[in-house]
Amino acid sequence: MANNIPIHNIYYMLSYCAGILPEVEETQVTNIDETELVELFAAALVRRLRGFIKRGFYKEYIVQQESSSAIRGKVLFKESIATAALTNAKLVCQYDVFSENIVHNQILKATIHTLIKHPTLKKSLKLTLKRMYPYFQHVTLIQLERKHFQQIQLHKQSQNYHLMLEICRIIFEHYLIDEESGKLTFVDFMREGKMHYVFESFVRNFYRLEQRQYKVYRETLSWQIGEVLAGKQEVIPKMQTDICLSDSTTKMIIDTKFHSQPLARNYYDEEKIKSENLYQIYSYLSNSRQYDKMIGILLYPQIDKEIHQVFEMNNYLIKVVTVDLAQSWQHIKERLLAIINDLAVE
Repeated sequence: MANNIPIHNIYYMLSYCAGILPEVEETQVTNIDETELVELFAAALVRRLRGFIKRGFYKEYIVQQESSSAIRGKVLFKESIATAALTNAKLVCQYDVFSENIVHNQILKATIHTLIKHPTLKKSLKLTLKRMYPYFQHVTLIQLERKHFQQIQLHKQSQNYHLMLEICRIIFEHYLIDEESGKLTFVDFMREGKMHYVFESFVRNFYRLEQRQYKVYRETLSWQIGEVLAGKQEVIPKMQTDICLSDSTTKMIIDTKFHSQPLARNYYDEEKIKSENLYQIYSYLSNSRQYDKMIGILLYPQIDKEIHQVFEMNNYLIKVVTVDLAQSWQHIKERLLAIINDLAVE
């Protein structure tokens, strides 16, 4: 199914997953179906790096340790003895240095280095990255690992790093690097079974970024059970919604389903909403805190035809709808917004 989604739409989906609202020029990309995803993210990184390099690197105080004949900062006598520095009339000293050689810049440099080595990256992009690379001469080139992204702490002075580091994270997490050739290969989400998580995260962050009426969050729900007559209550599992949107009067619970066949067929070969999906959304609604208007939405990617079912069930409004991920991005955006804005029974 993912093979039918244009590359630029997968690019937008991954951008939203990372919490990146694409810039105007990025949402107007056309005729790029043959472009590699790595080029789209490399181009997005380059656009943001240009202004960043002009403003200068963010620096922090880092601890540095060295053997010196002159005392500087704190003297480490134990280390001086262990390294035989005293025999050379030196001491091991530890002191703080205000430096750009911090994890933020190390991640950027490592990503740029990886992109430059990519054999099929567009020449113009590679040339621009090569021109930017010398600005990182005082930054250590590291072998990127997940722990480096976990070490990032952003402050008011370093907020402009957020989008660039998220692009680096996307490249790190979703591309396989061939150690011999250096070529980046886009992860096959379908084969890896990850497309459901991409779809869910994309929709949740889309609503978080593209509308202001509703608060957007995930919610952990407990079953409304009475007295436990035997055993322990702790063994009763909780439920977690994919997406919740709420304001003072309305609550919507959206359950995303990335299925190759949104509808099931019964014994008579008639199309039906999958019972297990309907049970699940109804369980979320009935066990959630109640608002004046409670709406459950089953959202599927469109396969061959649009699905648009709206009905009431025990005072809950249920919508079973699809979004065509093969359409233009503007149509996808309009469709997702219409799903939550049109709350009347149609």
